[in-house]
Amino acid sequence: MTATQNGGGGRALLGWLRGRRAMLARLTLLLLAIAVGSELWPSVPRQTELLLQLGPLAPRVRELRLAYLRDGDELHGLTLHYPENTGAPPTVRHEVELSSGSVQLLCELRLRDGSTRRLERQFEVPAAGTVTLQP
Repeated sequence: MTATQNGGGGRALLGWLRGRRAMLARLTLLLLAIAVGSELWPSVPRQTELLLQLGPLAPRVRELRLAYLRDGDELHGLTLHYPENTGAPPTVRHEVELSSGSVQLLCELRLRDGSTRRLERQFEVPAAGTVTLQP
């Protein structure tokens, strides 16, 4: 009778596993970390850059309000005020950290004459490059 026929193969496998218990534990931990990380990765905030090109409207802008929304909830908001005599710069750049997913951007421009312009844009995070908005 050979070792395999009387269960010796099973004992040999158990012996091999016992000898590598620490290595198998590390491997299991690594696989668990990869599984958890792949689930959490989409929720890690990503740097997103917005480029608002005001162009010839810029000297008339007194206040600029940005709101980043997801499902109607504001994730981030920003209000910038500009001097009456110079207005806003032609290009306004804003960097914000947002988690992955669909984001609605609302931009309100309050002009020198008191009127307001509202711009909206939907985009996905992480955005491919810079998100550009023009009035």
